[in-house]
Amino acid sequence: TRAMFVTILGRLHGMDPDEFSQNTAFADAPIGSWYTPYVNWASDSGIVNGYQEGVFGSDDPITREQMATILARYIDSLKMELPDGENTVSSFRDSDKISSWARQGVELMRRTGILSGDENRNFRPGASALRSEAATIFVRLSQILDEVRKNEDSYETMERVTDNFRAIERDYADSDGVIPNEKVKDVLQELKDAADQMLKNRDITYWGEDNGQITYR
Repeated sequence: TRAMFVTILGRLHGMDPDEFSQNTAFADAPIGSWYTPYVNWASDSGIVNGYQEGVFGSDDPITREQMATILARYIDSLKMELPDGENTVSSFRDSDKISSWARQGVELMRRTGILSGDENRNFRPGASALRSEAATIFVRLSQILDEVRKNEDSYETMERVTDNFRAIERDYADSDGVIPNEKVKDVLQELKDAADQMLKNRDITYWGEDNGQITYR
């Protein structure tokens, strides 16, 4: 159901249900229900809008295009750019049946490979999603998000490492930015010491010296 799907997404995100348990965003998500905090969180985050007249459709079976739209909005709320998936289809054969409000979300799911079509390359946008389908999708989403976060962390770490090395070089440089010959040996030793410490801290996995230059990764 829609309530089940949003609840799993909230748990995957690690949101605190107590923070969203004292009010209700929809008439059919009453205070005290097991799913209400998660529906409130999703509504507050702009991930779900519900139906007209303040109804979420908590007990309604979630359709595949609804599932795609909710996931796309969740990814957008994270401000993350997901890479294209491998072995994805170029398009769905029944793309003309996808609702206009769901097209962007379905396209993101297709491009990233989080949600795929059937053996005939049909997306079946209005079909109800199975629990097994939802489980598979959440696993794929978790794997992709973990990989993106890992790459972002690696990039930030390397930026910090580079900034540390440049700061050491600046300490030895003259006002014109050039390191005097008599200081080259000292700055090189300090760079080596810094590289050793970064290696111990696992900020880098390797460093070496090449013609007086420190190389690292």
